[in-house]
Amino acid sequence: MQSGIFISFLLLASLGDVDSLDFSAANRDNFGPFVASWHHYEVCRGPKPKNDTLFVTVLERHGDSYGASFNITAFTAARLDKIKISVYTIKGGVKHSLLWSYKLDNPCQHLVVGALFESEFNAKNCVLTKGFHHAYLNFTSLAHDFFGTSFFYGEFLFKAIILSKTGNIGCLNYNTVFSKKE
Repeated sequence: MQSGIFISFLLLASLGDVDSLDFSAANRDNFGPFVASWHHYEVCRGPKPKNDTLFVTVLERHGDSYGASFNITAFTAARLDKIKISVYTIKGGVKHSLLWSYKLDNPCQHLVVGALFESEFNAKNCVLTKGFHHAYLNFTSLAHDFFGTSFFYGEFLFKAIILSKTGNIGCLNYNTVFSKKE
């Protein structure tokens, strides 16, 4: 199973709470088959004062395919307890409006999330052990796995926060551009 699903579940996992959702009426001019690209990819500061990890990631492009390498050093054992995702529209290069926010309170009980966290990061019972962990995620495949063959065209800012009860595990901001597939 691809480790890329680890980030994709952040986008549309089925067992979380969608706090808000604002989709304009879809039509063939703003919705349909897409090609995705990523940019403005950066680690961010999580909401908690303490970091449980050193979270390093690099966006990579191989032809038309995008992905990222993740290097996570856990300072102590940390349990994955919550995931928060906010998705904003981007207009003229500026964050515009909240499209949706998503919260997964028990990500380890999620069929996909728990299994991937355990398999990709060797996290038994969803606990990231102290030490170094690495994964590569293919974002292009993930976008198609989770959004299917069609999505809204435009540029979106995704903010994904992964938390334990004691601190931040990771925080990531990235822009995804969904363009009409030719």
